Amino acid sequence: MHLPAGMPFATRFNEINFENLIANATLGSVQAIAQLATLASDHACLPTQYERMIKVAYLLLDAMRIPHGEDPSVDDVEAQCAALTFIGSTFFIWISDDKMASGLIADLLSHWGDIRRWILYIYDEFIQAESFVINTRRDCKTAVVTFLALTRDRMLSGWSKKVVADTKIMPLIFALWNLETTDARFSSHTGQFNAYRESVVLNSCFLISHETKSPIDWDKALLPFDGRPDIASRIALMHLSQEMARQYLDPECIAWDVHIVTALSFRDDMRGALLNLGAIVKITHVIHLIVGRSFDRAHLTYAARCISNASLFLRIRMQENDGNPWMSEAIRSDLIKGLLKSERYIPFMDNDKARDALSDILHMIIPAYTVYRSLLLPIAKAVDEIINLGLDKQLDKRGKLYEGWVCLQETTERRKLLNYDGPEKVHVQTCHNDNVCRIVYIFGATLTHNQCRKTVSTGTLKRCGGCLHTYYCSKSCQRYDWRRGKHKAYCTRVQERSAWSRERPTVLVQDPH
Repeated sequence: MHLPAGMPFATRFNEINFENLIANATLGSVQAIAQLATLASDHACLPTQYERMIKVAYLLLDAMRIPHGEDPSVDDVEAQCAALTFIGSTFFIWISDDKMASGLIADLLSHWGDIRRWILYIYDEFIQAESFVINTRRDCKTAVVTFLALTRDRMLSGWSKKVVADTKIMPLIFALWNLETTDARFSSHTGQFNAYRESVVLNSCFLISHETKSPIDWDKALLPFDGRPDIASRIALMHLSQEMARQYLDPECIAWDVHIVTALSFRDDMRGALLNLGAIVKITHVIHLIVGRSFDRAHLTYAARCISNASLFLRIRMQENDGNPWMSEAIRSDLIKGLLKSERYIPFMDNDKARDALSDILHMIIPAYTVYRSLLLPIAKAVDEIINLGLDKQLDKRGKLYEGWVCLQETTERRKLLNYDGPEKVHVQTCHNDNVCRIVYIFGATLTHNQCRKTVSTGTLKRCGGCLHTYYCSKSCQRYDWRRGKHKAYCTRVQERSAWSRERPTVLVQDPH
């Protein structure tokens, strides 16, 4: 029986026999379970009524009902898929009720073992089984994903930790994500109900893992990719590309995908794969894609999150790697122009760390690479183009983005003046203490303070004795960059990866060249 649209809840309840609905749902009626989900989502539903509904769902998901020793049939799982969908689509509503939350969460934890066994059974026997029609397989997948999307609710972090640590459920989540990406028949994109997407579940699991320090068993998690990090990395970029190619952009989904790429890039074996597969260019294109579109107010926060997530990825990856090739890719993809056009989204970003990521790239990361002639030329060209277009004139002169732009422009202009081309000229090096430009506003005046820009003939500077990558003109510059700059994090990581390096860079050694 379908519920008449627009009819008040009490009227509908009077016209339907609630006890009959409960009885029919208990017998496995998919239609009755769907009607209960509709009633449970209505603000006038009573707590005692929802408690009875959820008990029916748990009854249907009792592991004792899993068939054994017989050929699987659609009839075996229809009611269970409906029950998973019921819980996934209504549970988050009711745990917001302080009086019900603790009891509902305790019940979910106590029934998780049975639900887990049903999810694994449905995946193994139906979603993967090509003997079933695609609609059945897709409906089963949707039910599983709808339930697992509860991981996004922070009130369920205790249960979500169990999901993250589960050596069978996490590979299943990766497998569903892989399936949606590589087989269009399983796409969960509908243009609505974005909360029930594989990327939501995976993104939530990464957040839970990070926030609760719950480790993921990556040996098991990578099984759907034959244990190969490079395949998982390719799938991550493929999924992002698919979201970026949609006619009607959904910035929320794009933000999730960028965060997934960022999370994967913290693994050494995936970071290299992602970079080699063009992650820098792809993430830079995300920024251009967002600044080139208009979004209504409801989507502005998600659009801003796309840019901040992209900027955080670029800042981390280009700062932590000895990455001339990656910086070259970013500059040729018009990263600087994209960052400057992003200023209007800064007020909608989630926190100061997200807002500062854009200015940090302009202020610290890109200027550090101007010491390389191969990068100075394209950076200078990009700076000149921005000036010719007048994009810098559109920046808020009181903002950090403008501060970063001025630092980049001044650094580039000064290093452009160092012309050492020609066989009779010597090569040059620049002190790597690149926390060089500080813009201070004092009574309306703009003062620029330079820490160090010393550029001298090659062989004059001294090299850091820890990483052997970075050069300084003096111990004071090295100390400054170690304590207040970016070198401590970089140098520590280099030494950790090099068995032959010393424990800490405490000395400078003369450049052997």
